[in-house]
Amino acid sequence: MGGHEGREGLGSKVAEAPIDRVQVTERRIGQGRIVQGRTPLEALGGLPPDFAWDGGDRRTRLSYVHRTAGDVEIYFVVNDRERWEEVDALFRVRGVRPELWDPSSGEIVRPLGFRADGARTRCTVSTSATMVRI
Repeated sequence: MGGHEGREGLGSKVAEAPIDRVQVTERRIGQGRIVQGRTPLEALGGLPPDFAWDGGDRRTRLSYVHRTAGDVEIYFVVNDRERWEEVDALFRVRGVRPELWDPSSGEIVRPLGFRADGARTRCTVSTSATMVRI
């Protein structure tokens, strides 16, 4: 069957090397790996989340999209609740000064209170309902 040999070969390699979760928790397949019995954070070697926040309360919900454009890191953060929030946002970038852009007005704010926090940058972010603003 043309074009399917690679997939069949991958399946047979996995079948030949079962993960038993006690002694064997990881198998390398090509350039990837299959991991069982560990959280994604553990499997990634303790890499912190790409975006997180401190503050708010149990109702606080923020969504985000992150992309890299050349040497610029762009995070689009959205408040998923119809209420004001103020949180300390943590972005997995360092060595850069953040800019916060208001998508409604086009206003760009350079927060004064940002700081390095290990491999991340922390700054206070205030959001209105469904939009991010400082």
